[in-house]
Amino acid sequence: MKKNRINSDVLRKSKYDTEIVIEPKEDVQVEVKTGEHGELIIRTFPIETNYEYHRKDFALYKNPPTPPGYKYKCAEWNEGIVFEREYDKSEIVWVPAGALKPNGTLDGVNFREKFGARPFGEIEFERGKYKDPDTHEFISLIRSVKKYGGFFISRYEISINAKTGLPQSVKGKKPLVNVDFDKAKELASSFEKNQYINSHLPYGAEIDSIAEWFIESGSKTYEEVVRNSTSWGNYRQNAHSTGELVQTGSREEYCVNNIYDFTGNATTWTQEKYDGVYHTMRGGNYSNPGTYFSAIRRTFEKSGNRSEANGFRVALYLK
Repeated sequence: MKKNRINSDVLRKSKYDTEIVIEPKEDVQVEVKTGEHGELIIRTFPIETNYEYHRKDFALYKNPPTPPGYKYKCAEWNEGIVFEREYDKSEIVWVPAGALKPNGTLDGVNFREKFGARPFGEIEFERGKYKDPDTHEFISLIRSVKKYGGFFISRYEISINAKTGLPQSVKGKKPLVNVDFDKAKELASSFEKNQYINSHLPYGAEIDSIAEWFIESGSKTYEEVVRNSTSWGNYRQNAHSTGELVQTGSREEYCVNNIYDFTGNATTWTQEKYDGVYHTMRGGNYSNPGTYFSAIRRTFEKSGNRSEANGFRVALYLK
C-alpha cells in the first residue's frame, strides 16, 4: 500500500510540526494542502473512471429535508422546491445537485463532480484563474451536498426588512446594492444563525451548479445561459427594461426553476476568487448587455468596491 507523507513545506505553513502519514485504501486518492488560515486540509477522492460512486451519494436530492423554521410552499424537486421561512416569509429554493451530470470540478483539475464549478468555455477559468477558497465552510458545504443531495439558494436577491433591519428573500422589494464584499458576506452569514442550517455568500461551485441545473432541466438552453441571457433578466437590451434597478421578482419571465432574477438587475457577489486576490462577481446588471454579461459571466472586483448595480444572494446548506 502506498503511503502519503505530507512534505515539510506544507507542515511549515500549517499548525503541525510533526510528520503525518496517511495510509489510504488502494482505490482512494489523497490531496493535502493548507487553507487560508493555516489549517491542514485533507481530501480524499475515489479513483474510479465510471462514476459508480456517485450513485450511492446524493440520495435525498428528490426529497430534501425541510429546514427547521421553514415550511414547504410549492413545486416538485425538478421544478425548484420552494420553502418559506415562517417568521418573515423569506423564501429559499432547493437546488438538486444530485441530479446533475458529473462534469463539475472542486479543484480546477478533475471534472467528475455533480456539485462543482464549470468553465462554460471561459478561458480564464480553464487557466486556473478562478477558484473557490478552501475554507472550513466550503468543505462543510461539500460534505452536506453529498449527504443531502443539494443545497438552497435565496429565491430572490437579498433586500433588507424595513422593520427589523435584517436580510430577507422576499418578492417586491428593492435589492440591497452598493455593498462591498465584506458587508455582503457578513449579511449573508447572518441570514440564518442556528445549529441546523448555515447561510453564506454563494461560492462559485453553487452558482455554476444552478446554471447547469437550468440547462439539464430543459428550463434554459446552453445558449441562453452561457452566450445570451437577455430574454430572462433585467438587461438594458431587454424590451421590458427601464435601464434601472427593479424590485425583486418583478417579472415572471425572469424566473427559472422558481428562482427570480438569477441574472440581470444586480450583479452578484460570490466567494470565488480570481488569481487568489480579487473576488468574483457573476452575471450582469440592468446597465449591461445580456449578450456579453450572460448568466454565468465572471468578472472580478476588489473587496472594498461598491456599486449601485452590485448586490448578492444567500446560499444555505444543512449541517
